[in-house]
Amino acid sequence: RRKRENITPEAKQKLNRADAVDRLYWRLCANFTSEDLYITLKYDGEVNRSIACEQMKEDVQKFIRLLRRAYQKQSKELVYALSYGISGNKVRHAHMVVPGASQKIIQECWKKATFHAGRITFEYLWSNYDYRGLAEYFVKNGVEAHEYAPDVFKHFFICSRNMKKPVITVKTIEKHGTFKEGVKAPEGYEIIDSRTGCDFFGYKYLKVTMRKIE
Repeated sequence: RRKRENITPEAKQKLNRADAVDRLYWRLCANFTSEDLYITLKYDGEVNRSIACEQMKEDVQKFIRLLRRAYQKQSKELVYALSYGISGNKVRHAHMVVPGASQKIIQECWKKATFHAGRITFEYLWSNYDYRGLAEYFVKNGVEAHEYAPDVFKHFFICSRNMKKPVITVKTIEKHGTFKEGVKAPEGYEIIDSRTGCDFFGYKYLKVTMRKIE
């Protein structure tokens, strides 16, 4: 254990955001593969800076309802992670991770959801499950949206209720000394992320993320 840090409001916020990144990262790893899509919903023209935050949230929720029906017609289940974004120049947008599907179908759902629909950008997820950077970006955007309109955007990110929940195991080492940082994956699993650090109470931690080999 190292010297305990002072828990200031800023430090507490930093801790909360780091925890949010972990939670989203683990959920992305448990639910998505390189066949799935990272999309950004945008508005057209100058309305992207003037549309009310309440209206943007309503548009995105309508888009999700339409998209769920479109997936059902394709015999697919819609599972998603969502983060609202308001950039420094006030441009409204929303980021989502969704199962792979026809880009045309997704774009049509956004057009039906709002008269001000702009283009959607599409990107396939990475094959090595390196989703931590994406989780950090989602949380960063969520924090900015929350600070801009806290009554509208109350969460840093939103996940659909039908998401698979990752299995999280916590083991506390109580005796003096330290733990081994080299961890081997059990048979049938692969390690996709490993990191160490110290929390604000001075305790060292080791976080290892594993995924079952399919």
